[in-house]
Amino acid sequence: MNWETQPLWERLSGAADAGVRGVYSSRQKRIPAFIYFLAAAAGMTALVANNNFKRLIVYWKEYRYLERQKEELIRENRRFKEKIDELRSDPESYEELARRELGMIKPGEERYSLK
Repeated sequence: MNWETQPLWERLSGAADAGVRGVYSSRQKRIPAFIYFLAAAAGMTALVANNNFKRLIVYWKEYRYLERQKEELIRENRRFKEKIDELRSDPESYEELARRELGMIKPGEERYSLK
């Protein structure tokens, strides 16, 4: 088989020289890997250099922060509802809260303040 009639892949791979079809040199195995690396690097550069991608990352971080805040507020709201239920069901705890937070006293009691 002469050079002009030889398929291109055989000419590039050196398979005709080796006398075996489909044999690739180690250099040709490295070339596709290098091309994949370059494509991945170009893709990452395009993503990082893109302002919209940067904005997306900022928004994603803000979203995660707001989700954590939301969960915290839900837990706090649950605690407040439990406290309200406790105060409604137990008059003594209601009275104790009024005395402690508002400084209320019963008729006939005297209030002493130590400073």
